[in-house]
Amino acid sequence: MHQAEYIHRLIPSHMIENNLLLIRGLIDMHSNCLHLTEAHRLFNLLEQKDNNSLASLLHGYAINGHGQQALNLFEKVKSELIFNEQVYKEILRACAFTGDLVDEARGIYQTIPDTYKTSQVAAAMVSILTRASLFDQVESFIHQNKPRLQKTYHLWSAVFMVCYHAKNVEYAKSIYDEIIDDPLLSLLFADMTNSLPSNEIINYFRQEKPGICWTEIKHDDKSNYIIHEFQDNPLSENSELNIVINELKSVDVHWKTFENDLKELFCGHTATRLAIVKNLISTPPNTTIRLAKTKSTCHLCHEGIKQLSLLKKRDIILRDNIRVHHFHNGKCSCRDQF
Repeated sequence: MHQAEYIHRLIPSHMIENNLLLIRGLIDMHSNCLHLTEAHRLFNLLEQKDNNSLASLLHGYAINGHGQQALNLFEKVKSELIFNEQVYKEILRACAFTGDLVDEARGIYQTIPDTYKTSQVAAAMVSILTRASLFDQVESFIHQNKPRLQKTYHLWSAVFMVCYHAKNVEYAKSIYDEIIDDPLLSLLFADMTNSLPSNEIINYFRQEKPGICWTEIKHDDKSNYIIHEFQDNPLSENSELNIVINELKSVDVHWKTFENDLKELFCGHTATRLAIVKNLISTPPNTTIRLAKTKSTCHLCHEGIKQLSLLKKRDIILRDNIRVHHFHNGKCSCRDQF
């Protein structure tokens, strides 16, 4: 995030005002780096708005859970643009990640031309309905949209992930045949049904490349930051890290060691936890912890980080491969909609 600010400061202001391609690039950069106020300011500089810039800004609002702001922007510019698939996908994603904009999303979906009602756009609508626990409507929607939805990964992964987080075991069982070939979803199904996954699935994840997490830590009294990189490592031998981890284990069940192979895959010394502990060791109290990671956030880690933000009185901003989580005082901005 600080690198993005540094790059922007290097660009003379007169170049930005006269270069539409540069403005669009900066909107995309700031949206992905969570600088939404600056991204919106740059968007307003565009005399002629375009779908790519709009989609970038909507994406920033979506991953941060700012669904209402995304809707306000969408309504404001709809008279200026003929929206494309990417814009529709991002506005529905913003509604899904917020969790309480079902009626608004349904109204938008009804206005989308059939050309843009692709599997990904339809899957976003399914995600909205499932997050609201409207499973009867999910079944009806899937039945009505079979030609574009049948046997698509986007659809069934969206439905299953909501079932997983909502602990809706019965509905998850009803769609298991659709997700059985996906190793991650099969592993999560085993977790929610308290059963052991097959040896084939366990071996798949043990051979998978380790997850990586990055964090920025201030290096000196000036505005200099060092980026630290961590990999998933269940056998970490760093004594300082282990001291803090043991302290966390003593007060939070989500940081304890689990006995079966399934939980060990998720809850070893993951890259995210190591990065958080590095911040606790290296930064003053009350300093915000900022993280970015290559994989999605599992339920157990999410619960653990919520408790950690309360225990250590730290704000934690975590960007995973799906969305942004702002942890504060034991709660997350996603409201467990991830």
